[in-house]
Amino acid sequence: MTKLIFCDFETNEGAVDRQLTDVWCLGYKLQGAPPQVVTDNIKDVLQSFIDDGYVPVFHNAAFDLWVAESIGVQNIKAFHDTMLIHYLVAPTESHSLASLGEVLGYPKLTSSSFNDGYTEQMGTYCKRDVEITEAAFNEYYKLLSSIKPLQSLYFSVELPFIRCIIDMEVRGVHVDKERWFDVLKGLEAEQLELLDDPLLKSVPPQLGRKSKTKRMRPDEQVSTDPEIGKWCLVEHGEEYKWAMWEPFNPASSQQVGNVLGLDKSDSDTLEECGNPLASIILKYRKVTKMLSTYGESLLKQTHADDRLHGSYNQTVTRTGRLSSSKPNLQNIPSRGDIGGVIRSLFIAPPGRKLVSIDLDQFQLRIYSWYLHNMVDTGEFPDADALWLDFNNNPNADPHQAKADVLGIPRGVAKTLNFAVLFGASPAKAAVTAGTTVEEMKGFFETQDSLFPSGKVLRDTIIKAVRSNRGVLFDLYGRRGWYPEVNESDWGLKGRAERQAFNFIIQATEATIVKMIIIEARQRLLGKADLIMTVHDEITFECDLDKAESVRVILDDVVNNTPWLPGLKVTGTATIGDNWHDVH
Repeated sequence: MTKLIFCDFETNEGAVDRQLTDVWCLGYKLQGAPPQVVTDNIKDVLQSFIDDGYVPVFHNAAFDLWVAESIGVQNIKAFHDTMLIHYLVAPTESHSLASLGEVLGYPKLTSSSFNDGYTEQMGTYCKRDVEITEAAFNEYYKLLSSIKPLQSLYFSVELPFIRCIIDMEVRGVHVDKERWFDVLKGLEAEQLELLDDPLLKSVPPQLGRKSKTKRMRPDEQVSTDPEIGKWCLVEHGEEYKWAMWEPFNPASSQQVGNVLGLDKSDSDTLEECGNPLASIILKYRKVTKMLSTYGESLLKQTHADDRLHGSYNQTVTRTGRLSSSKPNLQNIPSRGDIGGVIRSLFIAPPGRKLVSIDLDQFQLRIYSWYLHNMVDTGEFPDADALWLDFNNNPNADPHQAKADVLGIPRGVAKTLNFAVLFGASPAKAAVTAGTTVEEMKGFFETQDSLFPSGKVLRDTIIKAVRSNRGVLFDLYGRRGWYPEVNESDWGLKGRAERQAFNFIIQATEATIVKMIIIEARQRLLGKADLIMTVHDEITFECDLDKAESVRVILDDVVNNTPWLPGLKVTGTATIGDNWHDVH
């Protein structure tokens, strides 16, 4: 029987950004024994358990495992992560230690500052955390073990991937800080230029939020005079309120909705409304978001090594995709002027190179795998069209292929392909492709008539999810849960159906990308450092003289391994000086 030791470290607060300066204590608990806390010889205490064959159980191993090895603990070859276990068995619930403690009857305690040294209160707090960790393991590991596909996913993919997260967060990404400030000045200038746009300037003043509802006195008059900075009395239902006029603020959702006559002012609604003013507002929002997300506040987070040591979140998305923060790399556009400029600021330091690979048409390849394996190709021969093209044509372009069949521009065909994957409506697709809604409806109908296997696959997946009470599994065993597919509300049902169908694509994609990263990291140990991944992009950093050999290995990992049984997965590794160059 495996001997387990449940562990939790308390450190300085900066350690969450990979700036470890102080480890105050180690809380640990053996099965059936009371929790203990040690403040001296922490490394030696834990090492003695590891040497004696104990397997550590952490909650958020990407942090605690890193702390253990940072203080010198060696030979941790096996470990568990209760946060990861709970994520796999209950993907829609909160995986925090506090949430699990409430559910399991061990309410999480509070502690004093984590920057002022060890206190008795901290020790009590730490011991409670290891009690919660043990309770969570006992409760959820049994459930994980009862679902064999999830158990396999845990041991073969998710648990090994923790090492990859540690590598990316500890190594970080080098940035060109000096040039970054110049780019921010350019974005600020663009923001001012958009505010000066004639369309925006023509919008009359709007009522501000600073207002007070009151009853009207006989001697007061209701005002509609839009004079900026002037308080006035305006109608407010059956009463009135004092309000001040202010210039139109394109960042205000309420004002944008009022001006455009829309109930909502989210990006999708603005894209679909077709108003030229909405287009300017969207551009303004984009630039403003880039400034707020990638402005000076972000640069202040760079360490002394001029690197950003961001966070990768393994237990956030339902599909298994990573999310990232500080910075959110996935929010940086891959194309366009702004995206290209921001990406070019993530650089290789002197004497180093970036080597990166981007998987070719990966989501469509996964879609074609499901078509080939889940649709009767005898009755629907079009189900094999993508499969055969990807396997027989190294330069396959599914967007151009569909464009040729339907007699439409490639850009419209690309929109149609992704509308299939994400369940986009004709209205949304029309905005993306730059066509009218009626034209796009016609393209959808033509597509369905010439490629009927897509609808068959979708119906097959949705039927299976309904009959299984909202549960489905992707190719590698990840479990999705969409019980709303059986709701009577058509809005809830439709959204759940779209999400469930997209789940099998994105979850399979996420798992394979992780498997590729695990394999590439293992083969490149000592030759290159894993520094970043965004969706289907994987980036390493290495010495200049090793760049070509790293490129060859990365190419080989992606192109010569059967990641999708029977279907080729391809990509071309590229060497460059910055993130923009390698993509």
